[in-house]
Amino acid sequence: MPLGICCLSEVLLCSVGPISRQVRTGGKLLDDAPQVFDGALTRALTDAAHTPEQRREALVRWAQLPEARFAHPREEHLLPLHVVRVQHYAYLCSLK
Repeated sequence: MPLGICCLSEVLLCSVGPISRQVRTGGKLLDDAPQVFDGALTRALTDAAHTPEQRREALVRWAQLPEARFAHPREEHLLPLHVVRVQHYAYLCSLK
């Protein structure tokens, strides 16, 4: 069954490890980039004032968040967040 439509009652999906990693450019460590990006992404995905659509858009447009490409040069590191989001949406749809 495709992951997006399978039933996951009583299953916890989680990802381990940090959202970002430390990045070096020109030999210089960009200390603030991961924290700035992590904070922006966390606020975008957890702010109670945001609608589900706004949260989805924030995840889709993650590269537009501050320091995104410095903290995350490659998209695939965010795949666990996309998987969890799809599963959460599938779960919410199953409640209707």
